[in-house]
Amino acid sequence: MLTPSLYFLVLMPERVYLLRGNHKSRYCTRRYGFKKEVQTKYGNQSEDVYNKFLECFKELPLASVITDRVYTTHGGLFRSIHAATVSSGKPKRKKTQRVDLGSLADLSQVRRACIDSHPKGPNILLNDILWSKPSNIDGLRGNAGRKLGLWWGPDCTETFLKQHNLKVIFQIIII
Repeated sequence: MLTPSLYFLVLMPERVYLLRGNHKSRYCTRRYGFKKEVQTKYGNQSEDVYNKFLECFKELPLASVITDRVYTTHGGLFRSIHAATVSSGKPKRKKTQRVDLGSLADLSQVRRACIDSHPKGPNILLNDILWSKPSNIDGLRGNAGRKLGLWWGPDCTETFLKQHNLKVIFQIIII
């Protein structure tokens, strides 16, 4: 059993390029039935087969740049790995973290080997890249409803494209 996208990669490795999506995590594969499907089809060997799938998913790239002009990803833009910490100036208030737009250099530092990312902590960029969504409101801000990923506005798209001399962002969603 191969997922449809892996099947096409095996059939046409020179023509198919896969990116990791947000459902390629332990959490989502359990929640949405993939693990149960593997158990049904592979019985006693299902745990080994399932873990092999997770290992494969970890190796998938999070994004790509095609012909130095097109940025592709499942989720979208992401925060800077070096997000600045700003103090309010009042000693008793907590510091708040400003959300700055990330770069391709930041992207190259993400630990892909994490299969499940967390909404906080050192690998938060993995969440951003897999779960972020475009918005028609300017700015880069947290997704309060989902608590995973960010909303990014047209200004962020323009800035990211200019910073990296790109022409377009393709957010790739395959069901």
